[in-house]
Amino acid sequence: MSTYDPVDEAFNVAKRSFRDQLADQTLYDDILVTAATIDDVYQLATSLQEKAGSERSLRHLKRLKPFLDILSGYEKVIETYVQVQPDILALLWGPVRLFLKLSSELTKALDDLAEVTLKIAQALPQFSEMVTVFSDNARVKTALALFYRDILDFYSVMLKMFTIPRWKVFWGTLWDQNKRKVDVIVNNVTEHVLLMRNEVSIAEIIKADEARATSLVHFDRMQKSQELQNFQGLRTRLSPVLYGQRLDWLRNRVHNGSEKWLFQDKVFLDWLDMSKKDTTWLWIQGIPGSGKTYLAAAAVDKAVKQHQTLFVFASYHDPNSTTALSITQSLIFQAAADNNTLQNIVVEFSEGELTNDGGKALELLKALLNGSTGTYIIIDGLDEIEESERRILLQRLDDLVNASSELKVLLSSRPEDDIAKVVGKKSKSLRVDQRNMGSIQRFVNYKTQEWIAHQDFDQSTESEVSALLSPLAARSNGKAQFLCLPIIEEIRRELKALPTDLNDAYHRVFNRINSSNLRVREKARKILGWIGCAPAPMTSLEMEQALLLDASSEGVPSIVGSTNFVKLCGPIVEIVDNHPQFVHFTVREYIFSRQINSYIDMAFANETLAFASVSYLCSGLLDLDSSDSKSYIRKNILAGNYRLLGYVAWYWAGLTMMAVRNKSQYNSIDTSRFDILNALISRTASEVWNYDFEPDEESLKPKIEDCFLDCGSREGRDMLRAACRFRLDERQPDWTTTNADTWVNLDPLITSKIWIRIKESFESLLCSKDTHEDSNECSIDCHQSTLERHYGPLFYKCSYFSCPYSRHGFHSRRARDEHEQAHGRPWKCSSTTCQFADIGFNTKKRRDIHVKRFHEDESEPMMALNADKVAASDFDNFDEDEVQPLLFVLVRAGHLDAVKRLLASKSGTNIRPNVLTAARTAAARQGFMAMTQLLTLENETDLPINIVTHAIESEDAEFVKWALTKVNSADVNAGKLNKVFLSTPSEEIYSLWETYLPGFPEVSSTLLKTAVFNDIKDNPVQEERLARTWKLLTSDKNYCIFMEDLSQALLALARSTMSVRLARALLKLGASVNYDGKTGKSRTALAIVARKTTLEAAEFMKMLLEHGASTVIDRAKRGANCKDFYVIGDEAGARGIQQWLGVTWDELVDMNKEAWKKSYLRGY
Repeated sequence: MSTYDPVDEAFNVAKRSFRDQLADQTLYDDILVTAATIDDVYQLATSLQEKAGSERSLRHLKRLKPFLDILSGYEKVIETYVQVQPDILALLWGPVRLFLKLSSELTKALDDLAEVTLKIAQALPQFSEMVTVFSDNARVKTALALFYRDILDFYSVMLKMFTIPRWKVFWGTLWDQNKRKVDVIVNNVTEHVLLMRNEVSIAEIIKADEARATSLVHFDRMQKSQELQNFQGLRTRLSPVLYGQRLDWLRNRVHNGSEKWLFQDKVFLDWLDMSKKDTTWLWIQGIPGSGKTYLAAAAVDKAVKQHQTLFVFASYHDPNSTTALSITQSLIFQAAADNNTLQNIVVEFSEGELTNDGGKALELLKALLNGSTGTYIIIDGLDEIEESERRILLQRLDDLVNASSELKVLLSSRPEDDIAKVVGKKSKSLRVDQRNMGSIQRFVNYKTQEWIAHQDFDQSTESEVSALLSPLAARSNGKAQFLCLPIIEEIRRELKALPTDLNDAYHRVFNRINSSNLRVREKARKILGWIGCAPAPMTSLEMEQALLLDASSEGVPSIVGSTNFVKLCGPIVEIVDNHPQFVHFTVREYIFSRQINSYIDMAFANETLAFASVSYLCSGLLDLDSSDSKSYIRKNILAGNYRLLGYVAWYWAGLTMMAVRNKSQYNSIDTSRFDILNALISRTASEVWNYDFEPDEESLKPKIEDCFLDCGSREGRDMLRAACRFRLDERQPDWTTTNADTWVNLDPLITSKIWIRIKESFESLLCSKDTHEDSNECSIDCHQSTLERHYGPLFYKCSYFSCPYSRHGFHSRRARDEHEQAHGRPWKCSSTTCQFADIGFNTKKRRDIHVKRFHEDESEPMMALNADKVAASDFDNFDEDEVQPLLFVLVRAGHLDAVKRLLASKSGTNIRPNVLTAARTAAARQGFMAMTQLLTLENETDLPINIVTHAIESEDAEFVKWALTKVNSADVNAGKLNKVFLSTPSEEIYSLWETYLPGFPEVSSTLLKTAVFNDIKDNPVQEERLARTWKLLTSDKNYCIFMEDLSQALLALARSTMSVRLARALLKLGASVNYDGKTGKSRTALAIVARKTTLEAAEFMKMLLEHGASTVIDRAKRGANCKDFYVIGDEAGARGIQQWLGVTWDELVDMNKEAWKKSYLRGY
């Protein structure tokens, strides 16, 4: 009877673990069947080396020798100390031979293999020497088993990459993904070698083995988590449309058996069979309403059981999701959804190109599909895509099909001519409306039974209705959609005279709406118009509130009940995910068609939605002072008054801009309506204006020039343009509720400020658990049911301002929090002075590229040491790849003469301009003036700002003078220049700057702006410098600073740093202490600061009062639509000033009465 040997079992366990980790079990069998020896491996390596020598494509095979030698020594020790089965030794050489053979097919793969085996060899011990450490065989055997596991761990990682389909296509990403795990294995080996240096017990070796397994499991878990987070983060930022929910919605509404005829059709079955190459394209055609979309959904469910299936249900509801690029993005994220390797490929792809370049996105999709053994792409609603976009999409699908023999495409649409021209000859088609009679009959039977079951019919009526319905399918002409039944009173008439086509069905419903009483007719037409023209779909709850608003609204009307949109508009409307929408996109075509009587004018529909949006802004609900009160906000939340805020805050400016543009473009439009709209816009500019907003010329310029813009008043026009610009701001993806103070004052209106406050209050009203259902014992103060009635069940909103989920929300906190994590940029730059140390990158690769480019150690190669002895002719034979790094080495080493000789050589004249520019930047960064001048053209007058910045940082006055003479004073980064000069430690350099400053009017004009104040906050030296510069400029006859400029700067100070030192300087130079903005609508400096409750604000208020600031403002004189007098002492900061200064507000005002009188007499 054989005895149990724990060491032998350790080897067998390692073998079984290795086998289990291989995805393909036949691969394990192949390794054993073709059991190799070291001689076999050397023979293969030699043949590959000879082949590489002739083809000059494979390198570094000789670097495999150390690893093979180590394995050979290991094999001999095993044979000496351990009685193992032959398959144990076969696993030493078989995998090496296999992945050596496989990697020879790709140069990069073999190079990477050679590199990593050398690293493993350097970590492994000399086994013949190691065994001398141990005094007994048991510990030798246990140690050998531990290293056997390490070696098989390494093999497992390598073979996993080679077994991925089309691994050569993805090798770069696969290698980046797995080499970090190899590093973990190398680290384990190193730890084990150190452990073996001394006498250790078997227990310690077993413990080390456990730690080895744990480290690999932990690495896998952490890597997968990080990679998934990166993928989800990219998906969140791009927000591609994924159609899983739409598929489920269709799946739940299709009647059993409706797809039976399709699944029995030979053409469809041939398309489904990946081996039938003559049926690559299938086009399901049909008239509108024939059920094409339901069949496409059924085809998805059928196809997904066979191979990877990517699908799109295109819809006119969201035009942004029906571009060729957006559909390509959706297909990309679907293809990578369940594959970790493909997810990494997507993440490592250029985000900019994926976002903006359809051609590059197509190349990525090709790469993803090339790794698939079979893929179906199903596109439904192709005719709902704009013609030019679908032409591009079809061309890209054709490119995909040509690039892959394992791809099939199914299209579903009306038989449009432009589609037929592209795919007609290459596709096979199925006509739905000629095949779906049975499907329609099943639908009729089901609906008949369902409807009759809910009616109180007597037997004769039921029989009559059944008889009338029995021929319905035969008379439908293939159109299932028009079979929706009208109200009960009309049942007999409608069933006896069915519509002849879809337009006839629409006509009957539309005619019924237009024949209704005035109130119902206007409401229904308004709903239909908004569904068709809204820039983004409105929810039922949002639309209910919008319907109550008009130009005459005073306040927000109370919502006392819900609206039955389907009953009001008829069966051409349905509710999907709480969004009213048309049952088919042809409804939109019909109601907006000028060919029908009483059509709905799209421009008018947009105008009415703009009216409702602006009326909501002017309703008095968005009062900043009242919104300071938590009880005020809470009351309005629970009353449902903020239902529409998210939609209006985001879309009002675009809707209003469109309405104003339509007015100017179409002279036939009744301009009296626009007079009312202009009045509303002016009211918005007055009543909802953000007094902390600091307008500048850029904020008043539209992103897209619009010569038609005419809002009646200058204030309204400027406000609308500034609002549109705010909505188009490229920084929006980083705006959140947590950094609101950095962006809310970029909004010319107070909507963003109030949105923040409402979100905070809304969160406080929710249950403390993850979801309401988790709260078994809700408090008496729980308002979940009230909130759901007004705002829907998705309570938990994303905190990122521009994210669609900031309006739509999630069912639980957990889902919201996981989503928000994906917004982040987890990979930070390691340089603490770099701005990307805070901003970060969304992938490790991009972070590493940044570090290598900007923070790499600038060690000097040996070629620089003797550069001064190199003649110009010696550089002539250098090629471009050699000259470029040499140039940077010489620049960094400061070898001026050598650089001159290099540039004068034949090779130097071929150096690209962008390389010379980068070298000049490197020279300037090190303060080498002569080198910088050498690399600058003599007549250059537009020196980049970074060269000037480096000159300032060098504190070399001559370098700064030269740089300032070369810079374009009319086109310079004023903010950066001010910041660098103000922060220079050298007083000489700053004094030099003051002498040059009058020649830089664009720069000097920014010295009174908020950005400068923020840059020098709490730095008395820099504040004194700035005050001195102001004085210098005001005394310069060639440079004019007006009193209004100084007064405007005082307001900017009050909004930002509240520096008493700078404020005193401004007042001394002539700023008005009671200045209230260019339009007279802003708050005074005292009014601005009085709302703040800090020590800095208290000291600033005290200083303003000492200079005669007025404590009461007569707002009626300014035309404000509010109370006549505004008392600053009522503000929170004024009321609480005693805690900081030891005196009350009234006492402080009394102490400075004389100062106020003097100010009043001076007209300040």
